[in-house]
Amino acid sequence: MKKRKFISLFLVGAITVLTITSLLMFLYRHSDTTAAIHTTIGFVFLIFIIIHILNNFSSLKNYSINNKSLIRLSATFLITTAIILLSVLGIFYEIPPFTKVYELGQYYRSQQDIEYETREINYEIFNTNEKLNGRKISLEVTKGKKDYYSVMEIWIEDTSGNYIETLYATKNIASGIFWQEINGKPARVSVRRPEAIPYWSHKRNVIETDGEYIPTPETALIDAITGATPKSHFILESKLSDSKVDKFKVLFEVNRSYDWNEFYNENAFPDDEIYSGSGSVGQPSLIYSTPIISLIDTTRKSYLMEVIGHGHHSGANGELYTNLSNITSALSITERVIVIVD
Repeated sequence: MKKRKFISLFLVGAITVLTITSLLMFLYRHSDTTAAIHTTIGFVFLIFIIIHILNNFSSLKNYSINNKSLIRLSATFLITTAIILLSVLGIFYEIPPFTKVYELGQYYRSQQDIEYETREINYEIFNTNEKLNGRKISLEVTKGKKDYYSVMEIWIEDTSGNYIETLYATKNIASGIFWQEINGKPARVSVRRPEAIPYWSHKRNVIETDGEYIPTPETALIDAITGATPKSHFILESKLSDSKVDKFKVLFEVNRSYDWNEFYNENAFPDDEIYSGSGSVGQPSLIYSTPIISLIDTTRKSYLMEVIGHGHHSGANGELYTNLSNITSALSITERVIVIVD
C-alpha cells in the first residue's frame, strides 16, 4: 500500500470519528468513553497531519503563497486563516453570533441534566458542626460505579489556598483506626495510612510524633466533624465555624484502595516503602474543588465541584499533581459533587 494513500484514507477515517464524537459531546452529557475516543484519535490525527504536511509541503506552499502578486500570501490562505482566527476570538470573547452554537449544545445537555436531577436517588444524610452558628453549607455526593469503601475528607480553604477547617472526615482517617482481620477475626487496630488522603493531611499541617501528617488514635479529630464511610450517595449538612469568612473554596479528596491500573500497578514503585510495602495503595487520591464561593454574592447558591488533580501515590508530600493522564477508574469513584450554600 502506498504511503500517501494510507495517510489519506486514515485522515478521512479520523475526521469521520472526530466529527461523530464531537457531535456526541455537543448533544449529550459527558461520557468518559466518548472523550477517550475523541482524545486518542485526535492525538494520532495530529501525528498524521504533521506527516501529511511534510509529504505535501511544496503543494501547501503553493496554495499559501502567490508569487504573482505584491501580497505574497494567497487569497485562499488569508481567507481560511481569517475565518479560523475570527471564530476563535469570537468564542473567546463571547461575541453572541459565535457563541450561539455552543449555547445550543449547552441547552441540549441541560435538558439531560434536568432528567438526571429528577431521577430517584436515595441519599444518606450526615450532619457535622451541628452546634455551630456559622453559615450553613451542604454537599450532595452522587457516588460512581467504581466506589467501594472509599475514604474521603471535605474541607474549606481561603482564596489563596490556605487551610481553614475540616467539614467532614471519615472516621478511620480521622482516628487512625481501621478494621483489619487478625487471627481470622475482624478487629479495630491503629494503622498509619499517609497515602490515603495526603493532600488534606498536608494542608492541615499537623505533624504527629512519627513525622506523619495524619491523625493518631491519641490525636483523633473531634466527633463533631467525623462519621462512618458512606455506603451510598450522601448529603453532608454542615456549618462554618468562622462567621467572618466570606470568600472560600470547598475541597473534596477521595481515595479507594487497590484500584490498580496499567500505570499504578502492584509493581509500579518497587523502591517505595509505602507503595510496595505497608500501604493500601492503587491509584492516588483525587482532589475536587469548587470555584471561589462568595457569601456576599446572593445570586448564586450551588457550585459544581471539578477534579483539579491527584495526591502523591504514597503520601510522601502534599503536592497537587494536575496531570490526570494515568488516572482511569478512580475518576468514577464519584459521579457528581455539588456544593450548596444556604
